[in-house]
Amino acid sequence: MEWSLIWIFSIVIKALKLILNLAIIIIYRVGAGGYFLGVGGTWNLWEEKSAGCEIFASGVFIGFIVYTGVHTIAYFFGPNKYKHELTDTMMNVVGTFLWALVGGIALHYWVGYMDTSDYSYLGVQHVPVSAGSDKLVGIIMGSLCILEAALYLVDTVMSCLHYSKGDTDYTGVAR
Repeated sequence: MEWSLIWIFSIVIKALKLILNLAIIIIYRVGAGGYFLGVGGTWNLWEEKSAGCEIFASGVFIGFIVYTGVHTIAYFFGPNKYKHELTDTMMNVVGTFLWALVGGIALHYWVGYMDTSDYSYLGVQHVPVSAGSDKLVGIIMGSLCILEAALYLVDTVMSCLHYSKGDTDYTGVAR
């Protein structure tokens, strides 16, 4: 089996995506002091969290951990020419946008979040928020989603590098 530096780096990126995705799922589920944190997803900060945004975020989290896990395991099986296909590149592009969207929704909600009994403000100059607060954990979760989008973007670039080197069989025509 032929292993180039690009293949090894691609597997490392996929492993990082899996680890980060698992961390996001754990924070999403138990980030509010052992209770459900959520992404929020309402444009009026006085409303409850939007069920539609929560369903969308859950789908992105679970869908991409399953897809990335299966695809990473598939890297170790089968012939070399089928390890990197057009589907992977397309899923990386879609993943970049979906993760950035979920991260943006979470950051929008949690940056403006104000608990009914807590009137602290998370600003640039001063941060009078305790490390255990839901607001800070929500901001961390949103930031991790943006980082996950960046990893999907890097994996997209890696896919394009594979294609430019001729490591793939997109068209069935030998280069």
